[in-house]
Formats: sequence, C-alpha cells, structure tokens
Amino acid sequence: MTLLRAWPPAAIRVGVSLLFLFTAGVRAEWHVPDATLRYKVELSEHPSHREAGYFLHLPDGGALPAPIPVTTVVTESGKPLKSFALWHNVLSGLGIVFEAPSREETVLVYVGRGSRFNTWKPGSGIYPSGLMCMRQKGAIQAAAAMRALGSVGPDVHFQSYSGHPMAPISIPSGGDLTGRPLPIAYYLLTHLNITDPGRVWLGLHVMNGACEVLVDGKPLTPQRKSKKFGGVGQAFQLKKGLHRVEVMQTVVSEPKVPPGMRRNQQGSSMFLTIRTPNTTDAELGANVPVPGSKGPDKKPAGFAQMDTRTMHHDEGVYSGRAKVVSVAGKQDTPVAAPVAEPLYVFWLPGQAKPIVLCKLTAMSDENPEGTQYTWQFDKKGTSATGATVYWLFEGRQEQSVMLTATLDKKRSVSQCGFYSYCMTETSLDDEKVRDALRQASLTMFTAVNKTIDPMKEFGDDYWRILTQCIAIGEGVELADHLLSERWNLAKTKLGPGPFNLLKEIRLDEARLKGPKEALALIKEMSSRTSAIGEKGQLTLAEAEIRMFYFGESNTVAKLLVPLTRQQGDVGEMAKIRLGDLVFIHGDLNRATERYADVQNRVRLARNRAGSSGGGSTFGSGLARSSAELKAQREARRTLSAPSTRRDEPRVDNWKLTAFLGVSASETARSLIDQEYWQEARGALQAWEREFPLDKLSSDYVLQEARYYMKRGDAGRVRKMLGAYCSNLDNTSYMADTAWLLLACMAELKEPRKEIFDFAREMEKRFEFHPAAGRFRDYIQFRE
Repeated sequence: MTLLRAWPPAAIRVGVSLLFLFTAGVRAEWHVPDATLRYKVELSEHPSHREAGYFLHLPDGGALPAPIPVTTVVTESGKPLKSFALWHNVLSGLGIVFEAPSREETVLVYVGRGSRFNTWKPGSGIYPSGLMCMRQKGAIQAAAAMRALGSVGPDVHFQSYSGHPMAPISIPSGGDLTGRPLPIAYYLLTHLNITDPGRVWLGLHVMNGACEVLVDGKPLTPQRKSKKFGGVGQAFQLKKGLHRVEVMQTVVSEPKVPPGMRRNQQGSSMFLTIRTPNTTDAELGANVPVPGSKGPDKKPAGFAQMDTRTMHHDEGVYSGRAKVVSVAGKQDTPVAAPVAEPLYVFWLPGQAKPIVLCKLTAMSDENPEGTQYTWQFDKKGTSATGATVYWLFEGRQEQSVMLTATLDKKRSVSQCGFYSYCMTETSLDDEKVRDALRQASLTMFTAVNKTIDPMKEFGDDYWRILTQCIAIGEGVELADHLLSERWNLAKTKLGPGPFNLLKEIRLDEARLKGPKEALALIKEMSSRTSAIGEKGQLTLAEAEIRMFYFGESNTVAKLLVPLTRQQGDVGEMAKIRLGDLVFIHGDLNRATERYADVQNRVRLARNRAGSSGGGSTFGSGLARSSAELKAQREARRTLSAPSTRRDEPRVDNWKLTAFLGVSASETARSLIDQEYWQEARGALQAWEREFPLDKLSSDYVLQEARYYMKRGDAGRVRKMLGAYCSNLDNTSYMADTAWLLLACMAELKEPRKEIFDFAREMEKRFEFHPAAGRFRDYIQFRE
C-alpha cells in the first residue's frame, strides 16, 4: 500500500536521509570542473515507473553556491543523467528530479554556480510524482503560486508524499507533513497511470478547505453527475500512459471529527476517485446489500452504489527516493553540511510545551582530516563543538542553528533551519532515551557560563523530566558537572530526593575508581553545604569507605558515634554501621544488640503505624510510580493493621517480620538479576534499614555482595563476607556466601596462598554438604 511509502515529517526526513554516512576511501574523480560541491547519493527506493525518475532534496542554508545553484547528475563512471530543478530557497534547500540510471545504486550530484535554474517542464521525459509543496498560508492563490518552479519564498518547504493508502492522489487533513499548524496551502505534483484508456471520470471529494485540480494542465471543473459516491467530478478523454495531475488545496481550520472517530483517523482534506471505461459494477459496489426493500428507495439487484471507485495502487505514480550519504568540496576544502534529526519528544502531563531532543550531525566523512565543527545556537554566542551534538529545543517552533567547518584558514558556514516537531513514541523507561537526554543536558550546561541556566526557557518541566533520568550507573558525567559547577541550581530544582541520588551516582562512580578519590569527593561535597542532614549523610558515606576499604576502626567509630545522636535515618544508619564495625571484628553479641536495637524501633513504629492505618516503610524506594507505591502501602496496611473483627486472628509480629524479610530478599534478588541497579540499591537500603538483623539470619549479606560485585566493586563487601563466614555457623546461606567470598578474593587479587587456604577450609567445613564438591573442583582445576 502507498502508506508504506510515505516519509516522516520533513525535519525528520532530512536527518534520516543524511544519517547513513558513506566512508570515502580514495577521492573519486571530479567529473564537473566548474562545480564546487559533490554529493554522493544513494538510490534508496526505486520509482514505481522508470519514467518517474528520482527525487532528491539537497539542504542549503548557505552551503550551496549562491544565488543560483545548478546541479549536474552523473553515474559514478561519469555517464550524465538528465536532471532538473524543482524548487529552491536557502532555508528549505534545493529539490531536484533526475532520470533513473540503468543499474547503478549510487550517483554523483555536482553543484556549481549558474545564472538560471534548469527547471523541470512537461515533456522533459521525466514525470516527477508524489511531490508536495507546503507553506503556512490560507489562500488558494498561495497554493497556485507554488506551481511556479525555481526560486520560491522562504516559507515554502517540500518533500515526497505518496498520499493515503486508499487514495494515491489526496491531501492530508489538519496541519502539514512537517507538523506546522494551520492554515496550510498545499501544492501536489503527481501523475496518474492510465491502463484503461478512454473516457475517464475523476470524482473530486473535498472535505475541508478550498481545492483546485489540473489534469494535464486542464482544470477539473466539478459537475454533479449523481448523488452517489464520486458523482461530483469531471470526465476526461485520457490516453494510455502517465498523465500529470496538480492539486492546489488550502486548509484553514481543523475539520469536524465524526462521532466515534479519533482526530488522527480523520483522513484527507481532499482525494480523487476514478471510473475507467471498463470499471465493473462489482467495483462500484453492486454486490453490496442495500438496506430496505420497500418503498421508493427500493433498489434492484446488482444496483451500483457508487459512481467511482478508489484508485488502485498501480494507478498511482511515485518517484524514487534518494539520500545523500556524503559531500565533498573541491580541492579538499571543508564543507559545512548540517543535518537536524529530531529524535524524541518529552511532554509529561501538565507540561506547558513539548521539549524536543534533536541530534545535530555534520556530514564529515569526506571533509579533510582535522576539520573542526562549531554549532552556534543563538546570537549570544551559545555554541558547542563536535561533529555530532545533542540539543534540546522548545517543541513546535521554527529553529535555526549555524554550523561552521574550519580547517586552518579555510572556513565554510551553513545554516540549518528546521521545525522542532517529532512524532516518535518516547518512553523514559528506554535507556537510549534517558542517555540521549543526559547527553543533550551536559552539552547545553557546558556550552554556557555556570551562572547561566540554559534550561530556563523550559521552566520546571525540564527538571521534572530529568528526575526520571537519574539512576545509579547512569549519567555520571552529568552528575559530576551538576555537583561541581551547578550545586545550588541542581539542589533547588531537583529537590532533596533526586539531588541526594545525584550525589549517590557520583560517589558510586568514585568508589569504582578508588576509595581515595571517593574520600576527596566527599570532602569537596561537604564543603559546599552547611545543612546538618547533608553533612551527616556525607559523614556516614566517609565512615563506610574508611571501614569497608581501609579498615580504620578508630576513625570510623569517631565519625559514627556523634551521628547516632541525630534523629531520623542518618542516626539509625550510623547505629547499624557501628553494628557492622563490631561484626567485622568478630563480636557477634554486640553486633546482634546493635542491630536489634534499630530493628525494635522499626517494629514499634510499624505497630504504631498499623494501629493508625499506616504500614511498613519497606520498599518505598522500589515503587516506580505512585500507583505502585500506593499498592505497596495498601498491601502492607492489610498485613499490619490490627483486626477489627473478633473472628479474625491477629498476625503475630514475628510472622509479619518473617514475611516482609522474605519479600525483601526476593525483591532484591530479582532486581539484581535484571540489573535494575537503581531499584536494587533502593531495595537493599530499605531492607537493611528495617531488618538489620537479617545480616545475621538471612541472605542480606549475600544479596548485597552480589549487587556490588556485579557493579564491579568487590572491595565494598569483602569485609562483611569475611565476617559472615568467620562469625556464623553453617547457616542455610553459608555455602553460597563462602563461594561468593572466594570469587571476591580472586577478583581483588589477594595472595594465591590465602585464596586456596580458604578454599580448603571451606571444603573441610562442608565435608558432608554438596557444596564441598565446588570447592574441591576449584582447588583441583586452579591450583
């Protein structure tokens, strides 16, 4: 069906058509001496009829020779191909049509400076078809003016268009193909393939706006033949072959949408139907049952319901599509050839305006080595460098970006104009989308002085979107920039939760590079804040690093004891860390006391919350939406709320604790296995905070170790794994924990003798356990 041939909006099409870059090896022969540019063009989609040739759009923006760019098309072997100009302006570029080569899949298009366009004319031997010109005007005269080929106004843009799948010759309803809003004037240049010559009736259907149609240059004057479908139109005597059809259409307002039909189903503003000499009654609906069988409306059997039928696909004519894959300047001069490709659109509920993420690419493959690229975004000098840049734009706006390509003293400048419109389905659950947003954000933040907020025009909408793109293991460079250069802005705009997460991301990455770097980062962060809560969190992080990585017990105790006097999570986590400290040193009794002290307070708080309709706080970091969080709370409220009926037994606290502990374990295990690092980190933190005793009686230490080792941070859990295996008897999790400790020691490249001594110890310890075989095999095959 022809719908499959329809291209996306022009701004997207330009980017797609230029995105697949050709890697040039040896520079090809320069066939046209007077030309200053050479484009290598790939024939991406063949024409429906060879006579329709290929349509090509060449971006301009000042890159093409002024004032009149003249093209010469040849095969790679140098054989000339007929080519003609269609429309040109500096902003939209140059549209040309050229004849189809015999077998080649690529051609070369040379562009030089001329005195006049070699415009296409009927009878030239090429039949350009399925080409649409558009401009934001409401008068039919504006549509008719686009019939004049050559230079057109700056508001005219054009692209291939294959019509509706049920109507090859049609005009879309609503705004234009690039997303620009009404009013819109259209000019469609296409051809009709007649295989059944003779008297042909063309039915004209106009649903919205004004319309004029020319067939082989002759106007279609609507006449009412009947009240049937397609009964309004005109008959033409048409020979076999291709016939030119031109449509001028204006749409000034949104059409009324019939009840039960969505706006995106409303179809076309106009379309043509056809009746050829040998069209059958069956094609005109003769076999369709007619409602009613009595009265004056009774119809005889076989009665044709329509005067015309929809056009067949092969009655439409479509020029082939071609795309530029590389561009070269004469004598190794750099060429600024920008491509704007809107990738994603961000529009959350309540957001005032959409934000469109654009990928800006400089076609660079055939530019000389060492060419530098600079993108300028406004008159203030906001700029970014690189052959590829991601940037955010306000949606549904005319945009303009300037690209400069520089090599030594040679310089080329080109303007890239486009409309920031995108229909790509965008989900923040997609890692590629989140990564692109962070890349664009980092580019924009680093492009301006740190006293300037480049996201100001987006208001709080941008920061709402960014909060959903912050996660452990993602966006480290952006987190680093915001914390080092824009601390106050990020803290104010993001809010406490996302801002703390930003710090966790940066600290997480610093630990992977080395604990000394992490300590330096903590010191830097601490100097930027005077808030007691923030300083407490950073001190707690410092204590963890000194305990788990350096074993500085005395220093850790001095850091943690003052924190235990604070209210809230910081104080409670400090008490848990003091429990870890004595556990690492082998004092199981004191560790149990400290863990139990914290867990009892959690239990009392849970009971109080249950009596007032609240619930456990476990897993609050797991909810990915308010609906999930609500469901979690409701589930826990049901479990922990006291019975209000005498015949309902009360759930004992130990049963509830056991249930929630198992739930915590399964949740953490599942998230780690799926590598949902942010959610897994939240699950572990919530589990440890509510059930610290699970470090001794459950698989918390095992799951925590799995998380950090998968993250490449074996040093973080080495001491806790060692303490677990040394201080506890053979629990049901001991074999797996010991095996993971062995892997941890190997990853940390501990002395070979110590690793094998531990393996032998575990083999002996699990002598009558199936796990002994794993340690035995390890010793046998690796010693």
